[in-house]
Amino acid sequence: MKWLLLRKQESIIVNKQIRRLILAISFMTIIPVTKNHKFNEEDLAFSTLYFPFVGFLLGMLSWAIFLILYPYLSLSVTIFLILAFLTFITGALHEDGLADAFDGFGGGYTKARIFEIMKDSRIGTFGSLGLIFLILGKYIFLTEINSDLIPKTIMVALVLSRWSPLPLFKFLKYPEKATGTGKAFISNITMISYWSLILSTIFAFGIVFWFFRFQSIYLIGATILLTFFGYLFFKKKINAITGDCGGAILSLSELLIYFIVMIL
Repeated sequence: MKWLLLRKQESIIVNKQIRRLILAISFMTIIPVTKNHKFNEEDLAFSTLYFPFVGFLLGMLSWAIFLILYPYLSLSVTIFLILAFLTFITGALHEDGLADAFDGFGGGYTKARIFEIMKDSRIGTFGSLGLIFLILGKYIFLTEINSDLIPKTIMVALVLSRWSPLPLFKFLKYPEKATGTGKAFISNITMISYWSLILSTIFAFGIVFWFFRFQSIYLIGATILLTFFGYLFFKKKINAITGDCGGAILSLSELLIYFIVMIL
């Protein structure tokens, strides 16, 4: 009887974690995996810990695409198609966040005005320029990297960038009156213990070390610095964090990693 109870408890724990992973995949991509699943607030909070793992899955898909296409297409075309694939499968979620954040902080001079601009579905000058520089930057930096390094560079960038918003979500609050896609996740993230966040961090940093060994110090260090500066900036400007801010930090982290690998 005791054995059966232990097996049942293990099954509940495994099912809970699978449910949270499915929720993370559903939020971070357009893959319809949430059908016939019910989620609660705890699931919403803990699913954020799987964001780096979602990045790992996207990295595996990108690696497969590279191996399939590169023997037949030029490096620049292969990179373009991989970036297009990643934009499509994520529903341009992070690019949209970056554009809204650039518009908000670029055109808003008060906290209320920043939130008002970020809620506006129209894209402005700052958002447009941000997207142009982001997309061109990714493409240019990747084409300058040795072809042997590109698959693992993309893998590491996707994992680390999905980790970067997590500390911000943990240490900054979501605006009380604000509404948005990320509210359900960020508002409940206080449920997450520091140990859970540490485990997610170990996974993300471990993937980086696996592929880049001691050069991972530069990649991890740069990402931590960007995340820290993001924390200081958002705290000073709005004393809060939104999904758009998270998308901006994620996108900039990915771009930064490509740049760091390029100059190593």
